[in-house]
Amino acid sequence: EDIAFFAFEIEAVKIGDSAPAPRFSVICSPSEWAKLLKDASSTKKELTETQLLQRDFWTGLKNYCQKKGSNLCLKEPPAHYWWHAMNVGRSKFSLYFTVYTEDDHHTKGNCLQVNLYISGDKADKAKVAFSQLEQHKEKIEEVIGEALKWQKRPKRRANESQAYGIDLFTDGDIKVKTSWDEYFEWFEKYASLFYKAFSDRVKNLNL
Repeated sequence: EDIAFFAFEIEAVKIGDSAPAPRFSVICSPSEWAKLLKDASSTKKELTETQLLQRDFWTGLKNYCQKKGSNLCLKEPPAHYWWHAMNVGRSKFSLYFTVYTEDDHHTKGNCLQVNLYISGDKADKAKVAFSQLEQHKEKIEEVIGEALKWQKRPKRRANESQAYGIDLFTDGDIKVKTSWDEYFEWFEKYASLFYKAFSDRVKNLNL
C-alpha cells in the first residue's frame, strides 16, 4: 500500500537534423485501488449486503478470467465498489467495468457496463482525444460488434475539466448468482474487444 509503481515507454525523437531527445510516455501508473483498499481496511464500518455481493462478483470475474487464460489483467477487486478498472496503455484513459443495481439508487437500474473513460485536464485534452477516436467510430464498433454510446460524462475528480465515455450496456442483476457465469462471459468478451479496439488507437492519439 505504501509503494507506487510506474511503467514508462522511452523513445528517442529527432526533429530534422537535431540530436535525439528522450520522450517518456506513461504506460501504467498507480491506480486509486490501493488507497481505496487501505481506506476500506481502516474503517470500522461493516460492508452492506450489496457491497459484499459486489466484492464477491469482482473476485469471481478475476478468477474466471484467470481460468480462461484471458489477456485481461485485472487487479485485486475493490472491497466495496460497483466498478472495477484496468489501464489501456496511456494516462487519463481507463477501461471500466461497472455493475449497477437498484439498491445503489442508480437511475440505470440493474445492468452491466463496459466503457472507455477519458478523463480531462486543464488543457481539455479529453475533448480532443474523444473527437479523434470518434473519427474511427465505424471501425471501432465493427471490432466490438455492437453500437456504442459516445457521450460527455460527469467528472469523477475535481481537477478534471471534462470527461468522456464510450459505453456498452446490457441487462444484468448480480443479485441473481445463477447468472454470474453468463455475466463473467459478457464482461470478459467485451472488455477484451474494447482493449483490442482502443489500446493502440489510444497510444497513437495526437495529444
